[in-house]
Amino acid sequence: MELTNRPAALNGPVADVASVDVVKIDRGTSLRDVAAKLADSSVGLVVVVDGGSVAGVVSERDIVLAVAEGADLDEIRAEDVMSTDLLAVDGRDDIGRAGRIMLDSAVRHLLVSGTDGGVISIRDVLAAALN
Repeated sequence: MELTNRPAALNGPVADVASVDVVKIDRGTSLRDVAAKLADSSVGLVVVVDGGSVAGVVSERDIVLAVAEGADLDEIRAEDVMSTDLLAVDGRDDIGRAGRIMLDSAVRHLLVSGTDGGVISIRDVLAAALN
C-alpha cells in the first residue's frame, strides 16, 4: 500500500530525524545487561559490535522472545539472539521511504548509513509525520 497524500515532512532526509547517539554493546554482553542498557538509555535497540564493526542488533523484541522461551538472562549473550540480517537506509533517503521499509519488513528500527550514521525508529517516522 503506497501513501498517496503523505505529509510533506516525510519527504525530508532520514538524517534529520535519526538518532546518531547509538547505544553499542559487545557481542558477549549478557541479556540481563542488554535489557538494563535498553532501559537506562530509553531506546528499543542496541547495536552489537565486534572489533569496531557492526555485528548485529538486539531489540526489545529479541529479549522478550528469549524470555518467553525460558532463557537464562545471565547465561544467554547478545550474540545468541542478535539479528544479523540488518536493514539500512542512507541518511539522504526520505523519511517516508524508511517508514515504508519498516512497515514492509515488520521491523521498528533501521540502521542509517552515510551522513552521520545512526538509527531511525518507527517513532521517529511517526513524529515527523505528526509535527
